[in-house]
Amino acid sequence: MTSNAAIFDDDDAGNGNVNNASLLTPVWDMSGTSSVTMSYDYSFNELGAGETLAVDVYDGAAWQNVVTYDVSVLTPENSGVIDGSALANADFQVRFTYDDAGSWGWNAGVDNFQIDFALPPANRRCSDCCIRRRRYGRIRCYGFLI
Repeated sequence: MTSNAAIFDDDDAGNGNVNNASLLTPVWDMSGTSSVTMSYDYSFNELGAGETLAVDVYDGAAWQNVVTYDVSVLTPENSGVIDGSALANADFQVRFTYDDAGSWGWNAGVDNFQIDFALPPANRRCSDCCIRRRRYGRIRCYGFLI
């Protein structure tokens, strides 16, 4: 990766070391959202020993796997939009885990993580929103719920 990505290089750890490294995002309260999506750039270089790069989301009770990469992607690629709406909760968190499967592996990297969410409209009286009606030379504004 050409930018300041988060990279784990199993080669640098040396032969004979068993590695399982995780990168965690901050925790976000997504309990009131109507949708949550995420995307990121990633690179994964598998030596052939069964190593993986897993992406998990905490659903408030346990980690749920959303995708696992086990085939080399040497040129960084974008994950595409991943829908995490069904996992939205007050303790929403994303975890990226590189696992060398107990052998000497190569590396994985993550960059440009983006999370987007939408809040549903609340039922509230909108004082700035109105239907204007001209009657008897006056304009009247009627507030309404949105």
